[in-house]
Amino acid sequence: NSTQIKKRNIEIWSQKSPELLNYKIINTYTHDKNAYTQGLQYQNGFLYEGTGQFGKSTIRKVEITNGNSIKKQELPSHQFGEGITIVNDKLYQLTWKSTSGYIYDLNSLDKIQSFNYPQNLEGWGLTYNGTELIMSDGSDRLFFWNEPELTSDHFIKVGDNKQTYGNINELEYIDGFIYANIYLQNIILKIDANTGEVVAKIDFSSLLSEKEKLTLRDPSGEVLNGIAYNSSTQTFYITGKDWPKLFEVKIF
Repeated sequence: NSTQIKKRNIEIWSQKSPELLNYKIINTYTHDKNAYTQGLQYQNGFLYEGTGQFGKSTIRKVEITNGNSIKKQELPSHQFGEGITIVNDKLYQLTWKSTSGYIYDLNSLDKIQSFNYPQNLEGWGLTYNGTELIMSDGSDRLFFWNEPELTSDHFIKVGDNKQTYGNINELEYIDGFIYANIYLQNIILKIDANTGEVVAKIDFSSLLSEKEKLTLRDPSGEVLNGIAYNSSTQTFYITGKDWPKLFEVKIF
């Protein structure tokens, strides 16, 4: 006898509008203006940051207070670094269009191995819920992968009572919810990790002052990107691509 297992992907539309959350800035720190932030993680007093752009992509361990890199590895010049996440003592990093990623030793940042994902997907954001890697590909879908085999488990669509949300980018999983940047916008979504329902939004468009926005090389492209969570203080670290500042905020 053989057993067939069928998996279904279900779209669930919310009955209510997302709540609008507020934030308070707790601290402001210096951020490397040459760090095109694609992924951000907090662990044991340090930030881990993945940066993008061809020929400039890196993975780095960063001192929070001054933005300095303590350790840094460069990606091959033909690869565009994307989202990162930490799984135990390993750090995973996606690349944009080369359908592959890297696994690093968290302490040394030495490359341990590479991995692949399906060729029809781009790598955007990455997070970890304790058992599965969760990946965005720039669409309105979030993919769940069994770790460490990286076989596809299922996906959810991200939406509320009126619309679905494309351009889902950097991700951070916290207690059953996924916080997500939307590329080219300055809002963060709070998403139910089981259903894909957008339960809340936070508008960070005034995080950088208008004067600071004018100092960016490309204000339209160097948008909010980077969400890291410190569970001990229950604060978020938020920054953007090539931003001069990193903000520690409380969301409420």
